[in-house]
Amino acid sequence: MPEGTRTALAVSAGIDTHTRQARALASLRILTGFVFLWAFLDKTSGLGYATASGNAWIDGVSPTKGFLGSVAVGPLRSTFHAWAGAGWADGLFTLGVLGFGAAVTAGVALRPAAVAGTAMMALMWAAEWPPARHLADGSPSMSTNPFADHHLIYAVALIAVAAVGAGTTWGLGRWWAGLPVVRDHVRLRRPPAGRPGAVRLWAGLTGVRARRDFRPAGPAVRPPAFLSSRPAPARSSPCCRTCAPGCPYRCSCRPGTRHGPGSACRPRRPA
Repeated sequence: MPEGTRTALAVSAGIDTHTRQARALASLRILTGFVFLWAFLDKTSGLGYATASGNAWIDGVSPTKGFLGSVAVGPLRSTFHAWAGAGWADGLFTLGVLGFGAAVTAGVALRPAAVAGTAMMALMWAAEWPPARHLADGSPSMSTNPFADHHLIYAVALIAVAAVGAGTTWGLGRWWAGLPVVRDHVRLRRPPAGRPGAVRLWAGLTGVRARRDFRPAGPAVRPPAFLSSRPAPARSSPCCRTCAPGCPYRCSCRPGTRHGPGSACRPRRPA
């Protein structure tokens, strides 16, 4: 098989894999966001699922009093009892699940949504306190796992979709990334690609760059000749920061750099 054909097939296979991964993460993002959006709608309007009709926030019933007031175990039990039914707690909880639920579903502001959602899931995990085998009155806690529960899984899902920038597929991530305020603040943009797990996760949530770019080990796939020899475009555009297989640019530039003549994004050299 000619070298050019093998290279084209390798690039095509890489793009197909990238597309499948992007769609899987987009599905995870949308479903996770809908969990929180539905919690807001149910707690606010009393749709008859977790919140019965007539017991909603619009009916004057506190959305936090039932959950926080029934905490029966854990080191923060007295604190949660003091928070139960407070107006500020009701507002933060309700508007919080609406805010990061809508953001995650739409694929925008994934980093702030992940931080806020993870903080709320951590508090709810502490309220249920899975490590306890017995409640304060001595009755069984009915905990099925001493550490992992659905709050932890939701938190990991929020972190994952934010760390990989999963808002561009089936979402408004590209529109969000094109806003001037987002381009000017690195912590609002999706993380750079090409870094191993822990470094990429940290950069995805905090926007703090490592001192050097980490590149995955293994032989590089040589791009087709028409990609490696293509000149820089005359019209500049925002740096994508994520090179899909076959991208003609080496996107290791500083955040905010624009593709175009004289930019830091250089055409890739043959491997």
